[in-house]
Amino acid sequence: LDHPQSSCHPPCTLIVDGQAHDMAGEGTFVHAVQGMRPHLVASKWSYVDFTGKNQESQHRARLSLIQFTTPEYYGNVTVNQGSIVFNGELMGVAVDNKTEFVKTEHDVETGYNPPTEVNYIWEGKTIEGSKPFKAVLNVKPKGLCQKVDLLAEIPWALRKIVSTFVAKPIIYQWYDDATAMVTIGGEEHRVTGHVYHEATFVL
Repeated sequence: LDHPQSSCHPPCTLIVDGQAHDMAGEGTFVHAVQGMRPHLVASKWSYVDFTGKNQESQHRARLSLIQFTTPEYYGNVTVNQGSIVFNGELMGVAVDNKTEFVKTEHDVETGYNPPTEVNYIWEGKTIEGSKPFKAVLNVKPKGLCQKVDLLAEIPWALRKIVSTFVAKPIIYQWYDDATAMVTIGGEEHRVTGHVYHEATFVL
């Protein structure tokens, strides 16, 4: 599973109904390379991309996280990678992060239990000065963008092989308003903004 990420401020044009609109803001580019059968990579995973700012100090923060749990064949190990960008500078990266489903609800369409409330937590030390940092993002997913049928996105031959092991792998994708509490050293920042996040169920 290869999931490098980058944030930047490129010029961007959005075309809607043949009309071009100049766009300004931050963007995230995700390059995911899936070179093996999904059920051999992970039984589930989460992806988070949050951008916001403190309304008083105007400090800006960006939080990115990917967490996946390997299938039983690889020991049910949970791997977590996260980063925090503060005022446009990479502040730190961390592996001691968490994705906690606080509440879930059964989806009769898919048979899975996606979250109705989730906590995303980042913990680590800053690159400069080794100050401890922690960020807590509580989200109640409401803005469902789509449910992606993972089997429909892979070649037919591979789909038939995977379907013998996996019932119906699904990616839930949301875009929500959210608030993060970011603590760097002894300073606490309340950051409000928007989060794009995913919950994927494979097994």
